[in-house]
Amino acid sequence: MLNVVLGLLFLKYVSDAFETRREALQVELEKDGITGPQLELLLESRDEYTAEHVFWVPPESRWPNLRAQAVQPNIATLLDDAILAVERDNPNLKGKLPRDYARRGIPSDKLGGLINLVSEIGFKGERAKARDTLGRVYEYFLGKFAAAEGKLGGEFYTPRGVVRLLVEMLEPYNGRVYDPCCGSGGIVVLSAKKPAGATWLLMLVSSDEFVSHANQTSAGTKMPRANWKDMASFPVALPPDDLLRSFQQAVAPMLDLIRHGIHESRKFAALRDYLLPKLLSGELRVAEEAKTEDCRT
Repeated sequence: MLNVVLGLLFLKYVSDAFETRREALQVELEKDGITGPQLELLLESRDEYTAEHVFWVPPESRWPNLRAQAVQPNIATLLDDAILAVERDNPNLKGKLPRDYARRGIPSDKLGGLINLVSEIGFKGERAKARDTLGRVYEYFLGKFAAAEGKLGGEFYTPRGVVRLLVEMLEPYNGRVYDPCCGSGGIVVLSAKKPAGATWLLMLVSSDEFVSHANQTSAGTKMPRANWKDMASFPVALPPDDLLRSFQQAVAPMLDLIRHGIHESRKFAALRDYLLPKLLSGELRVAEEAKTEDCRT
């Protein structure tokens, strides 16, 4: 039963994250004067979501659509189809999501009630907070599962307090984290909670020294490729936390400009792909006045 709940939670989370990005994108496009069919085309452009590390969610898998059909007698099949569509459009999720709602034989009224219950959990808003909410809900259900199953269930769940104590003692904040009894991945998650360090590492991998190291360890003649193991051998020194936080604050505006530039480039590329075929086919024509003005400039 745990997989039933966690599968719905993940589907709700990716759908809410998709809707949050869609709403923000609509505001950006309308601010740029883009409306009508062109606006709808860009809102359904997969690249606009994956560029922001948001899973693309096809229409049939979006939570409002599923909730509207929660009372249907075939809701279990609809859920299986929705998860299949998400896996189809996001290959890195293939085989990782539960897709056996119909096989479990859960009564449709109970499954519909569960969908309505999960609908009350909000994952919209700031991405970090949404992920934290998902993690806490996931952890809550794992804890309840462990309590219900007793000692055997405890094999799959280590209380958060114990995990935090282990992380504070081991300090696994750089290099590779190996957790042979990974379970829910609590140690890995807590080990990664140093966002300022990620910005520091981004600067290091962009440095001339790292690029030179990658070039020296790359193999091949026509298209040289660096080996991940060789690149991982590049020595990295992390400053103290206070300096990392200061560095994060200093470079944050620059990173925002870079992200904005990437978004603008993708937006103009989508506009080009939308208009160019129409211009070539003659469906759209440029006014003679505009042609003359372009020639003058």
